[in-house]
Amino acid sequence: AVGKPRVIIDTDLGSSMDDLFTIDLAARMHKAGKLDLMAVMMDRPDHGDPDGKGEFLTFADRYLASLGFDDLQIGRATGEAAGQKVFNPYWTLIYSNNLTGAGLLLPTNRTPEQIEQLPGAVALYRRLLNDAPDKSVVVCSTGFLTNLKALMESGMDYEGDGIYSTGLELIEQKVKELRIMGGWFDLTTEPADGAHGAEYNFAGDPAAAKKVVEEWPTPVVLSPWEVGLKLDYKTPNVLEDFPPGTFDPVVRAAHVYWPEPLGDGDKNRLWDPATVLPLTEGETLLPLSEMGRVFVDDFGKTTFVPDPSGNRCYQVASNMNANAVMNRFRAIYRTRNPSAAVIPISQAEPGIDYNGSTLSVKIDGFDPGSGFKEGDLFVKLTVNGETYEKTVRTDYDELSGISTFEFEVPPDTVTAGNAYEGTVAVGFRNDTLGE
Repeated sequence: AVGKPRVIIDTDLGSSMDDLFTIDLAARMHKAGKLDLMAVMMDRPDHGDPDGKGEFLTFADRYLASLGFDDLQIGRATGEAAGQKVFNPYWTLIYSNNLTGAGLLLPTNRTPEQIEQLPGAVALYRRLLNDAPDKSVVVCSTGFLTNLKALMESGMDYEGDGIYSTGLELIEQKVKELRIMGGWFDLTTEPADGAHGAEYNFAGDPAAAKKVVEEWPTPVVLSPWEVGLKLDYKTPNVLEDFPPGTFDPVVRAAHVYWPEPLGDGDKNRLWDPATVLPLTEGETLLPLSEMGRVFVDDFGKTTFVPDPSGNRCYQVASNMNANAVMNRFRAIYRTRNPSAAVIPISQAEPGIDYNGSTLSVKIDGFDPGSGFKEGDLFVKLTVNGETYEKTVRTDYDELSGISTFEFEVPPDTVTAGNAYEGTVAVGFRNDTLGE
């Protein structure tokens, strides 16, 4: 459609929940016909977690496939930002079953060999921009700016790609705007999380932040630290939106990796989605500053200088109605299809057994995945319009042998005619990641 944004997301997916939310939000908007999601660029390199174990490309590939994008183009990180942290190790979901006997939560998509052959972000950026209509692409950066700096510095025929334009020329011709989660402008708020007053994404690669923020040739909109501070996904809302047993990847990660009480602390602040939400919902939700210029010091700390001739602006947290933003985000987000959370009782092979007061549901092949040592096994049964729930506290050794779940139900609740109209959802609540 004319005017529909063509979006590339540059992300450090694999660590913080807000990156996960952002990808899912863009995917949801793509499916609604509101934008075209062109590619996802990884700016957190594989094995870029502190223990050197992160398989972030594999996670990105499987996660996107689970959202219905099994052939979406993915670019591997160029270079490596310093001081990276893994706040939520949800990339380990590639090893975890979905607990319904239907295989992995994140199904295998590309082979390990195909993962290894994924193009570098700069090469993929150049190809996508070269093929795009003029001034049609919106780049949303929710991580480090390392890839974008390298793109700006790429020369003609980069790595023999046959594109005889520099990176800067491609950006100026093809990119409509760059939207960045980064910076800190309202110094009256809680200090930014990087060293010397720099926001984390900029502190990770301050040279890249300075180059991109100051010299990128198209308009730039920044979504700073203080905006995400106000977009707090509060615990009651999380519990309402993410009922246990709902097994899309975002829900699974939320229940496994958010601290107890669920949704407590910075890990449920929505910094990154603020870069994408205005693309389809308009800027009024997240009002912008006047135009000006942004300067970045050697540590990554930002300064905004008003200038009518400038083409930089930022979302102003003090002018934002945080409740309105969260309500809109949740309205979009709750359109997920929860059907993956449950299976018909008739598929819970070899089926059910009912003795008049106890309903036993057996699921063959149930395996929680060896990545989880202990947790509260949550089981919810819905049959004949009634819901029954139970929680079993167990460790992994015990859990791996469980396949039958018994529910005390009123007499005559289940009859031959309605027993197979029910569903059963199995999941973890408050998992603890194994060593």
